Amino acid sequence: MRNIVIASHDRLAQGLADTLRFVTGYDSAHVLCAYVDPAEDDLAERVAGLMASLDPEGETFVFTDMLGGSVTQRFFPYMGERVHLICGMNLPLVLEVALAGPEPFSPERVDELVAGARDAIVYVNDLEADSLDEDE
Repeated sequence: MRNIVIASHDRLAQGLADTLRFVTGYDSAHVLCAYVDPAEDDLAERVAGLMASLDPEGETFVFTDMLGGSVTQRFFPYMGERVHLICGMNLPLVLEVALAGPEPFSPERVDELVAGARDAIVYVNDLEADSLDEDE
């Protein structure tokens, strides 16, 4: 089983999870929105609880918003062979992982996914209008 965790400052993670569900029907992502409720201010405790709730035998992808940010830092202790921490999340990257088959990802494949996510970030002004395809 593959676990997907989407974590961010404020509500970005919830928005990405909502969009993932809208586009694909995938509704199994675990969401952590940090610093929204002052009553939930112990981020390390929330991350620990979330990680403890996941299937330890499954592969886990944790997507976060900012490298060096507190949300990403709280997931550092959990990185490992079965836990992939990816910062700078975007929808194409999360879609790729969510829709992949059940086979575990190799480190090389994770690197390819990250490279593909970078390629999905485009300054559209530099593209010629006739080279753009309509998706919807």
